[in-house]
Amino acid sequence: MKIANHTIAPADALIVFSGDSHTAGQGASALGDDRVPGLPAPAGVTDRFHQRFPSSGVWLDQFSRFVRDRTGLSMTQFVNAGRGNHTMMDYIGEPFDAGACQDGDKDCTDHLAEVLRLNPTLIILEPMIINDWFHGVPLSDTRSAFTRMIRRILAAGPDVIVIGPAPVITESTPFDYKQHPEFLTKPPLPDNVRGQGRYEDYYDIIQSVCLQHQIFFLHTVDYFQYRFRRVDHRNWTTGVDAGRIHVNQHGHDLYYEALLQTVSDYG
Repeated sequence: MKIANHTIAPADALIVFSGDSHTAGQGASALGDDRVPGLPAPAGVTDRFHQRFPSSGVWLDQFSRFVRDRTGLSMTQFVNAGRGNHTMMDYIGEPFDAGACQDGDKDCTDHLAEVLRLNPTLIILEPMIINDWFHGVPLSDTRSAFTRMIRRILAAGPDVIVIGPAPVITESTPFDYKQHPEFLTKPPLPDNVRGQGRYEDYYDIIQSVCLQHQIFFLHTVDYFQYRFRRVDHRNWTTGVDAGRIHVNQHGHDLYYEALLQTVSDYG
């Protein structure tokens, strides 16, 4: 089996999913809280990383089952290294928020270093640009942090696939909350939520860095919008504060469907 340009070698494969709350699993109907632990972590993985197999509903769990069914890989050959509410700078231990090191969630740990110590053969990376945009990380810092992440991964040797995050709900999103009061939890976010740039500006950085380093990039926003012809809040977002930036179970299903487009040669 091939995933993008990576050929699965069942004997020694270790696939790690890195990302933010969309990877950690928030919004999946069978999981609930993104801090609920799953199975015991393999040796070398801190309790920050949870394997949630089987049937949590998270997109990467669905994808891992698909791969396991066709390759004979075991459940222990997949690791969920998603960290909710992390910017890219947070994920590499250089928190954007000066007070983050006092927070048990953002503890100044270099999570990418933890991932690389596992010696993965493939990293499927969902960049944390939703949090960069939402917390107002300057675009130049986002570009710098993501560039360093990619270069560190390439230097360490594993293959890497970048899967772009889903769309977000903002004031320009074509959705009438008044027609759907069940979703009227909070008003849509401004397009330029912290004055540093639009979500699209952060997305453009991810694409350009991937192009520069010849990294496979899966444009998930395109898939979400193609699937429904327009962004529709009812289809793929959920939650109170999260209703504008987090996916529900349908959204996790869309991530999974999009990632399936990268698979070939599985017979």
